Amino acid sequence: MLEHMPVFQSEKLKKFPELVHGTLGPGAREKAQGAFDLKNAELFLGQQVHGRRVKVVGEQGNKKHVSFLKPKIFLKTDGLLTKQTEKYIGIQTADCIPAVLYDPVTGWVGALHIGWRSAVSGIMEEALRKLRKQEVKLKDLRVWLGPSICGKCYDFQDRNHARILEERLGFKSMWIRGKFYFDLKAAVAKKFLQAGILKGNLEVSKICTKEDLRLPSARRSGGKVKLNALSFIGRQRSIYDLAGKKVLVYGLGIQGGGEACALYAAQQSAEVYVADDKPAEFFEIVVKNLHKFPIKYAFGPAVKKFVEKTKFDLVIKNPGLNSKNPVLNELKRSKVFITSDLSIFRARTKNPIIAITGTKGKTTTALWLARMLSSQGRVVTAGNLKSSPLLQRSAFDGQTPVVLETSSFQLEDLTLPLKPKLAILTNLYPDHLNRHKTMASYQRAKFKVFSGQDKSDFVILPSDNGKPKFSIQNLKARIFWTSFNYKPNASAWIGSGNLFLKISKKPEKIISVNRLKLKDKASMRNAINVALAARLLGVSISNIRKGLRTFKGAPERFERIRVYKSRTFINNTTATNPFAAISALESLPKGSLVICGGENKGLDFRLFAKKLNQFARLAVVLPGTASNRIWPLLKITKKRANSMPEAVKLAWQFSKPKDRIILNPGAASFGLFKNEFDRGEKFLQAVKKIR
Repeated sequence: MLEHMPVFQSEKLKKFPELVHGTLGPGAREKAQGAFDLKNAELFLGQQVHGRRVKVVGEQGNKKHVSFLKPKIFLKTDGLLTKQTEKYIGIQTADCIPAVLYDPVTGWVGALHIGWRSAVSGIMEEALRKLRKQEVKLKDLRVWLGPSICGKCYDFQDRNHARILEERLGFKSMWIRGKFYFDLKAAVAKKFLQAGILKGNLEVSKICTKEDLRLPSARRSGGKVKLNALSFIGRQRSIYDLAGKKVLVYGLGIQGGGEACALYAAQQSAEVYVADDKPAEFFEIVVKNLHKFPIKYAFGPAVKKFVEKTKFDLVIKNPGLNSKNPVLNELKRSKVFITSDLSIFRARTKNPIIAITGTKGKTTTALWLARMLSSQGRVVTAGNLKSSPLLQRSAFDGQTPVVLETSSFQLEDLTLPLKPKLAILTNLYPDHLNRHKTMASYQRAKFKVFSGQDKSDFVILPSDNGKPKFSIQNLKARIFWTSFNYKPNASAWIGSGNLFLKISKKPEKIISVNRLKLKDKASMRNAINVALAARLLGVSISNIRKGLRTFKGAPERFERIRVYKSRTFINNTTATNPFAAISALESLPKGSLVICGGENKGLDFRLFAKKLNQFARLAVVLPGTASNRIWPLLKITKKRANSMPEAVKLAWQFSKPKDRIILNPGAASFGLFKNEFDRGEKFLQAVKKIR
């Protein structure tokens, strides 16, 4: 429908689907209302007087009388700003410059009427000053200077007028055949750049209103303009917009995700409610951190009544919350929209996303790749890394790459496609079957990482995953395969002690594996993924080599935490399934001392026990349902321990110089510990006490 009416838009702003904007020719407003679905929108205009006054349009508004066709007029105003959704602001022009502004981080939009008088009086500076007061950073702000008179058509003979323009705007006029010519659009663009707008965020329309007959021009018509052009901008209200909504954050969790959601919702002017089935004493620090906001809380048995008595507009579910939770199911029956923090982030951001998932290796791959990408500029790391993207300003600037580690729980809860520019599946083995029940269900959750991709995007997959195999039939992005050893279809592999990449026709040797700080098998597998991903994302070979050579590893992933009396202590607490633990065992010398066991997630421990018998000299087994499966299968020396200090003490007593003592559970941590990180911390503290 847009092609049948005169409408002009910014190519850069069109990339933000939440925005509706443009310059409309005379008589096009009614058509635009239907084309842009603006029947419920309010339009606000200024009574333009060529001044510098800029008005902020807030929640106030005479809704009975304001619509897109019947706008509210602010007296003696040439600029409008708003953060409100469904409130559209505009200005009317017939040669002057319509300036449209948008900050994708904070959601603020602006519309300025810039003629020569308002330009020299400082309307641009006034608008930017007001936006800075609203915590808008100018480096994030997009500016479009719409159709207006060009420098070849804006002519006059008044020398004093030329002097004023040159002095106030710092831009030279041109004297040609008895006339002054002034490029007001170029002068205003220069002013915005000098103020701090990035060159890549400024777009200047090449359309001249005097030359283009689809638009009104005071110059062309001798000052007799019946209808002006309307330039407008506004944000449509999305289901993911939280402002003014009653939002329930269900499940604070113990890794900070729920706290981040509550803080984000409060910052977005939502009415925030927080509930968790655990007792209040678990969350005293969280409540203290959020004390500045009027958040309502319920914990433990109080959650059920708390949820029943309030009608919520939206629920943000913690990924760790089981879908069979009775309160959650009651919320589902009430038809309230239930989403996740990752979904809200995906809906809000226009930044390129690099998503990493897999059974193991996610964290190391994400941190390693982010470190490598930082050689090209700023990078955000978030997701399942104890850091929420919702609270990272750069994650919403439309440019900074966001490296996300994504778990099967997070992916399962997605309520819209993730659309990553590049997605990595590190590996795929049975895990979390206590929640997903079947391997097919687990794989479906993992494969949501590829949702929304197209042929311009990239997928990295392991060709040597072994069982179980997975289908790539529905993947739409370009697929690149990796392998630990050379395979004909591989784009990255290790051969003859070197890491190779082959993106085009010729293989390229990147680095000798002897130069890596991390030489265990799992880390070398991660290095293959990282090198290939970095190359696909444009990182130079020299920076890839440097990144591979200098990375020291992720905390609590095969982390050497102490060497004492020639014994090396290794923390591998994040090996929460047998396959991850087996990979660690195969990277150690035979005869290591292993602290293992914990709770079962519906997995098979027979192969893990077999590898313990093959590679370990001693197994110290912690309490848990997985331990009960492992214990009878062990043929090596085995000891039970009821606590981490006891386990470390037993391993120490059996050790001798040059031994490796590793926490390598192969099982979940719940029961004896808060989570795997708590388990790792307890191991670290126990190791420190060895004397």
